[in-house]
Amino acid sequence: MLPMLSPELVLRLERYRLGANESAASVRKGPHASRGTGRGMVFADYRDYREGDDLQSVDWRALARLDRLVVRLAREERERPLYVVLDGSASMAFGSPSKFDLACRLAAALSHVALVDLDRVVVFASVDGRIRQLGPLRGRALTHQLMTFLRTLVPGGPTELTACVGPLLARRRGSGMVVLISDFLDPAGFEPALQRLAGQSHDVVVLQLAGPADHTVPEDGELVLVDAESGSSIRRNLSPAIAAAYHEAFGAFTAELASACQRRGFRHLRVDVDGADDEGWLRGLARLRVLV
Repeated sequence: MLPMLSPELVLRLERYRLGANESAASVRKGPHASRGTGRGMVFADYRDYREGDDLQSVDWRALARLDRLVVRLAREERERPLYVVLDGSASMAFGSPSKFDLACRLAAALSHVALVDLDRVVVFASVDGRIRQLGPLRGRALTHQLMTFLRTLVPGGPTELTACVGPLLARRRGSGMVVLISDFLDPAGFEPALQRLAGQSHDVVVLQLAGPADHTVPEDGELVLVDAESGSSIRRNLSPAIAAAYHEAFGAFTAELASACQRRGFRHLRVDVDGADDEGWLRGLARLRVLV
């Protein structure tokens, strides 16, 4: 049923729900409780009756116990949609498994959690310079439709993060959790896309995928680096110093991305393809309270 997710992983995922910020909740009714109080389904607390309160909110049984009028406060149930934005550019195709394979696996896992919990799910995938969209979906029964869609995606074309988030920002149906999955190797940089997301009320999670070639090169010999998206190449004679500088530069890139996310209140997690066992990224998502 879920070719990207083992039965064991599916069972684990179904113990979680998405830990989106309450401020990202939509005002539309749904299965999640907000911190605000009002008429709703989930009991929150009591308070003393005040003149003008709706008599239907009075807890008459509590009156008999406490000998005073109190009203029940309830948490309003609100919908918390999940928007997944997938970078399907050519640079994501590197490796075996590729960064894009892992991106689809993460998208499948988080979407499955949302669908089981009756959250709406919308997926935007940027592939070959165009955006493909699936959804909104809602309910466990549509998980197979999500998997079919992800299996049809073939990475290619340039990395254009601003274009990736464009269709999401064009939606005006309320805020939710946005999960942006990319290697963030955009010639234009990642700042423009993050800045556009920062102008919204979404709860943003940035999942940075890295392959071995992104941060490690051999310490000797000759290396030809070919840009998967532009076709340009450079040739270098390697040394331990160059290999160390290459690794350091990627570390600085990751730190800069993490800092840019922190400044905007976004959650950031780097996931390395070569060490991406399920336990590792599950722990990372739980640590960030993306999964709770």
